Amino acid sequence: MKILKIVANNFKLCENDFTLSFVPEANKSVEDKEFELQEIAENLFVYNTVGIIGKNASGKTTTVDLLALVFDIFSFFRVTSTSNIF
Repeated sequence: MKILKIVANNFKLCENDFTLSFVPEANKSVEDKEFELQEIAENLFVYNTVGIIGKNASGKTTTVDLLALVFDIFSFFRVTSTSNIF
């Protein structure tokens, strides 16, 4: 399973609809597809590596905490149906 997008509301100091998207939206070159991206479905790509950068107190740790929470949820609870996942 691949996580393509996370949208959070009322999580720590994040603004509402705080979104982490792992799907590149810009035009993709042949070089991007060869080295940077992984194709998971026809014409649907995700990044091989994600970096979180920013100034001090810009939300990097909060972002990592959100990712850790999502991974904890998926590791402790088995998802049997995708009908309730948005």
